[in-house]
Amino acid sequence: MRVDFDYYCNQFARGREPTIPEASFSHYSSAAEDEMRYATGNLLESDDERQEIKRCVCELAEFLCQADQAHQTAARAGGAGIMTSYSNDGESASFQASDSEFTASGQRKKITGIIRKHLLWTGLLSRRCARYES
Repeated sequence: MRVDFDYYCNQFARGREPTIPEASFSHYSSAAEDEMRYATGNLLESDDERQEIKRCVCELAEFLCQADQAHQTAARAGGAGIMTSYSNDGESASFQASDSEFTASGQRKKITGIIRKHLLWTGLLSRRCARYES
């Protein structure tokens, strides 16, 4: 693993409360690296310590954790999608099932955007990343 929880907290989060609990960090950072390997055509070297790569792992891991949390919240609310508003008195809720970064297509676009943001100028992105959103 190229990023540990200490790096995530002290270098990436820089004093803000970490989004990912320490017990879950290896799961999400590993999933982030898998997404990056896929987008780069497996060009990531395990010993590559560039800051762009580490920051990409951290940001992707945070997004994947947030997406899981959003899906769990939606499932507890009846599984109708991502809750966008809630009214307490009349027990009303509104859900958005489309065009959210937490839907399957929205999540793919967000992941691609994060990867491009960090790796665009590293030479690691292949033409495959342009088709990665689909």
